[in-house]
Amino acid sequence: MYYLDYERLSHHISMLSDRTRTGAFRRAIRKTVKRGDVVVDLGTGTGIMAFFASQSGARKIYAIERTGIINLAKRLAESNGYTNIKFINSDSRHAKLPEKCDVLLSECIGYFALQENMLSDVIELRKRLLKRGGVMMPSEIELFLAPVSSPELYGKIAFWKRMYGIGFGPAMEVAANSVYQELVAPAQLIASAARIKRIDLSKDDSIKLDETVDFTARRGGQIDSICGYFRAKLCDDVFLTNGPGTQTHWKCQLFPLNPHLRVRKGDVIRCRVRAIPHRGFVDWEWEANAQGYVSRHSTRYGARLKEL
Repeated sequence: MYYLDYERLSHHISMLSDRTRTGAFRRAIRKTVKRGDVVVDLGTGTGIMAFFASQSGARKIYAIERTGIINLAKRLAESNGYTNIKFINSDSRHAKLPEKCDVLLSECIGYFALQENMLSDVIELRKRLLKRGGVMMPSEIELFLAPVSSPELYGKIAFWKRMYGIGFGPAMEVAANSVYQELVAPAQLIASAARIKRIDLSKDDSIKLDETVDFTARRGGQIDSICGYFRAKLCDDVFLTNGPGTQTHWKCQLFPLNPHLRVRKGDVIRCRVRAIPHRGFVDWEWEANAQGYVSRHSTRYGARLKEL
């Protein structure tokens, strides 16, 4: 399962080095957590968010983490003198707390928000442990799509066509039905991005994603993928996004199109993305249609390889 990655220090180096991400959460925690608050930090990792909450005056922090990285978090708390943090090594659905919380914070956000089906755990914990009138962080997540030109990604798929006189067609099929994380520049967008989903983590009881949206090409070009990204509201005036032009550890999520689509300025591009949640991971289906040509894909067509 993907959560085993969270036991690797390299994974946490990537997140902690992301000053856009970590700085935004630090500012939001300082603005939100009040002296005497009870805070739950879901997916505490190295404990950084719990430490920020302690610095902000929280009376008690319950830091929940299901992987072995929690042992390092405990040592870090001890060495820095954070004595008001209770570490709980458990799946959040089995975690038992002696009290409800004023603030439920979690950085359980995937590249396109829904990876690993982590937000379902956030909602379950909110129903059980957040006080009436308590605060969620993030409280809201918006999802966006945009058709983009990404020749480098297309090259990664075409790489598998044939090598050393051997046909690699099955590998190419898996590559074309996998999702990728890449930095995207605004100039790569063939059409303006559109918001396809708003998730209210303070109220929603479940999350479903099966959205279709029409775009109008603002220039001609080749569409090699659909770009997906999020914008999270951490508090009233602190937002976090991994959209085109940003530099975050998430990057953008790219849904490749093979064959790619060619469009002219003014053409309509219809895109559809669907998430199929499972315990611990999400399958994706996506398609794009332009000028009567359709490119259709699903992670279920391949071997569900994490990386290629």
